[in-house]
Amino acid sequence: MTTNSTVEIGNHLVRLRDKAGLSQKDLAQKVTWSPAVLSRVESGERLASSDELTSILKAIGTTEALEFSETANRAWRYIEKPPLGHPDEPILWQAERVLAALQELQENPDIRQAFATRLNEYVKELDGAAYNVAQTEYSIAFVGDIGVGKTTALCRISDLEVRKEGVVIPTPVLECGSGRITVCEVNLARGPDYGIIVEPRDVNEIDREVLEFSKYLLPSHEIDPDSELDGQDFSGTSKEIERAIRNMSGLIPERRRKPDGTRGLDLARELASGFDDPKDLTAEILTRMKLPNRTRREIWFSDISGKEPLPWLEEIFRQVNNGRHPEFSLPKRIEVLVPHRILGENFLNIRLVDTKGIDGIAERADLEVHFDAPNTIVILCSRFNDAPSLSAQQLLKRSQAGGVRDLDIKAAVLVLPRPDEALAAKDDLGDLADSVVDGYEIKREQAETQLDKERINCTKVEFFNTRGDNPQLLTDFLLGMVNGLRDKHRETLDVVIKGASDLVQNYEQEQTSVVQQQAARYLTTWLDNNRELGTSTSGLDDTLLKAIKKAHPSSLRASVNRQGEWPNLDYPHELAYGARFMAFRAIRSKGEAFREVSKTTLANPDLTEAYPLVEQALRIFEEGTQALLQNIYVFGRTIYTHDLKPASKLWADCEREWGQGPGYRDRVHRHHEGWFNSNARNINGRAEALIEREWRQVLDRVSSVLQVD
Repeated sequence: MTTNSTVEIGNHLVRLRDKAGLSQKDLAQKVTWSPAVLSRVESGERLASSDELTSILKAIGTTEALEFSETANRAWRYIEKPPLGHPDEPILWQAERVLAALQELQENPDIRQAFATRLNEYVKELDGAAYNVAQTEYSIAFVGDIGVGKTTALCRISDLEVRKEGVVIPTPVLECGSGRITVCEVNLARGPDYGIIVEPRDVNEIDREVLEFSKYLLPSHEIDPDSELDGQDFSGTSKEIERAIRNMSGLIPERRRKPDGTRGLDLARELASGFDDPKDLTAEILTRMKLPNRTRREIWFSDISGKEPLPWLEEIFRQVNNGRHPEFSLPKRIEVLVPHRILGENFLNIRLVDTKGIDGIAERADLEVHFDAPNTIVILCSRFNDAPSLSAQQLLKRSQAGGVRDLDIKAAVLVLPRPDEALAAKDDLGDLADSVVDGYEIKREQAETQLDKERINCTKVEFFNTRGDNPQLLTDFLLGMVNGLRDKHRETLDVVIKGASDLVQNYEQEQTSVVQQQAARYLTTWLDNNRELGTSTSGLDDTLLKAIKKAHPSSLRASVNRQGEWPNLDYPHELAYGARFMAFRAIRSKGEAFREVSKTTLANPDLTEAYPLVEQALRIFEEGTQALLQNIYVFGRTIYTHDLKPASKLWADCEREWGQGPGYRDRVHRHHEGWFNSNARNINGRAEALIEREWRQVLDRVSSVLQVD
């Protein structure tokens, strides 16, 4: 039989039977079995023989069932067998067969070394392209400013809403409000039942957050007359985390004001009044949080709760998110699970990611990581009047500047209008919209114009009013984006399969083709002449210094307190992105030149025979340059780890600037600028050497497939 589990086969038979409109009893009669025997096969308790499986599939009789009868016994050797019913199994099987042919050809003793290199590259390409097509896990990350409404929209399209008696507007299961509600990133995915899984922050992270809260409670340690703070209190931790710490420790302030108008008792400040050292206060608060008792990682719905699943999920999420559940620690990530496929998709496993709202700084590692993830769609949420928001524009521009590919496929702007905003839209002549749809079109044109003005390669703009629009329209849009990305993966695999198949079928001619030699010479001449970048790549620190310059003083102070490791001003991430920008800037013009040379060669009708070779060389170049950018990104983080973080004098100098009056940011910026200037030769030199080395490796890899004997 096959290596498939009996449960997987049984489940697939149930899907095929249901699609055919047959009951279990009807199918049992067709194959002359008892319903009990068929039930055991469908549940996976009994393994059907090949003949029995064939009989069942013929009895179902649909085209899909008959095709499965032909494919069930396929032996997959080079590509991991896709799940039963995978919609792309046909093209994956083509890839499997071509890989088998490549492996066989590689064993041919008459194959020349240069040609063997092409075969090896095709094997790598097929492996990677087939892997992308076979994937069924996709993420859709919702990104936006605090209070923009992304959580409400996410719950609306997921049918995660609780309808309460006497309340017209349903309540989202995931807690939301005017912003600063969610303590961490929240993932919504399919699971075996309704439940919540929590990835907690580690002990060191919690200690650090509580220490910052303690410093805030002891103003003698944190007073700063700096006018940049506009008289606001400074807390070195976020409002969401502060709220969770207070709830976990029982240090909750009274909400009601006293008769004289003053605030009620703040238990945390009352406790702090008995301490002079923030470390001692930290120890006391940690003790009250009872972390040793907070070891639970997951919780699942049970009928004994006495509630329906969604109200139960809403209550548990609110408790965990606010630190009110006595068994859960401070979350780093929360995963909300439901027993149905997200967005109603029948085959793909789609995960919705509700990122933490943007509060001033959009360039955060937890947000920008989604742009590079191969199977992630990024939805940039904007308010109607602001669309596209400045934060969305900043993230898109940074992604482009860092060489992120396929932004037009992977990213979109989602405008979340409030009631009546669309009808208040005015066109360029000052005329009001005639309808909601007209208002959407007016704003779409304005948003697209702004994106085009900023030269942002992201043209998809969609609208969704959570109180009036049909959620299916947004669902269809999101699934369309996922399918667009899948189409891109399929197109890539199809091109590689065709090229590899032609290579196998015509390998004798391919090894001696004069036309291929001519085309190869065109490209290798360019490669030989462009091995040195010859461009200054200084400026690795630019993005970090700019981020320091524009950061809110409180965020900068919080980051300095943590030696650069603070979500809203993340030194490792800024240095990594700075290195990536630097690298992309260094290779961009040469990359464009190589693409132009390749396209010119492909446009030459006399070189038609060499097209597959040139296309393969171009694909290898593109993959290699992306790898270069990823490697230099990692290198940027090591600059922080090995050079900047150990710079104790820099951190001490910056810490002393707090409380020295106006100009705090400028003084901290000067300290950093001076440190980078002192270390520029070492850091930039290492970065430039790495970029040059990686660039030559890319060219060497391309050259290796062009060495036609």
